[in-house]
Amino acid sequence: MASTFEQLNGAPAQVRRQREDGSWGPWLQTAPVDSTADDRHVA
Repeated sequence: MASTFEQLNGAPAQVRRQREDGSWGPWLQTAPVDSTADDRHVA
């Protein structure tokens, strides 16, 4: 997987993967995830 951006602030996320033959697939736009998940660990 590879990613790129021109500016970090508000940059849309795009991903692509490297194929088995070494070539790269197309860039794909990601979609926002609607989640209430929290990365903080609560002890």
